[in-house]
Amino acid sequence: MLGTLEGVEQAIRSGLLISVEELVRAETFTHLLDQADYLFSEGFILAAGVMGRAVLEEHLQNWCAAKNCLVAKNRPTLNDFKDVLYKEKHITTVVMKHIESMAAIGNEAAHNKTSLSRDSVERLLRDIRDFIVKYS
Repeated sequence: MLGTLEGVEQAIRSGLLISVEELVRAETFTHLLDQADYLFSEGFILAAGVMGRAVLEEHLQNWCAAKNCLVAKNRPTLNDFKDVLYKEKHITTVVMKHIESMAAIGNEAAHNKTSLSRDSVERLLRDIRDFIVKYS
């Protein structure tokens, strides 16, 4: 039992537990995006877009937590997370605009806007995957 505790202590000191947590989170996002892809392929465009936006928001929330970016609201939104990441210089203006464009598509899906197209949801799901890989 002492050996196990020493192993856990070493893992914590080496930052391995954080890496395991990040791997689990990435796997969860992959599963959610796979579900969104399935919904999309079955014609449930709105549901796929909403699910994609939720994954993006969760990713930004986790990124803020990892960077100790505090959002001063009880129920922060995707925009709050994006704004604090930008304010604290963890993202550039270009990245901020990309997040805004992805969020806009997700919002169109959530509000069943007639301007929402199948192509934009397909792009959203692809861009979110790329974004998470690039900014993990």
